[in-house]
Amino acid sequence: PIELHWIAAQAGEHYLANLCRAWEDAMDEFRFAPLESGASPRTALAAALESCPDPAARDFYVAGSTEAVAAARALLEERGVPAPHLACWSPR
Repeated sequence: PIELHWIAAQAGEHYLANLCRAWEDAMDEFRFAPLESGASPRTALAAALESCPDPAARDFYVAGSTEAVAAARALLEERGVPAPHLACWSPR
């Protein structure tokens, strides 16, 4: 199974939402959750993790600004996600 939790400051920033919804319709094992963070991506990620009973047993791929990726990495590490299960990318 794959879950895509796309956190954006505002709803209009989910520029590929239609494609993600099409994937969700076409694939039984794919779930798309567009989330709005407002001023706090960390709060939005924490809310997304509420539906994840054992984050340490999953793989996470995080992409975004340097600040957002650092916040996500810190939160995921706090939740017990080991380094080999966490891949992060941000543009330079």
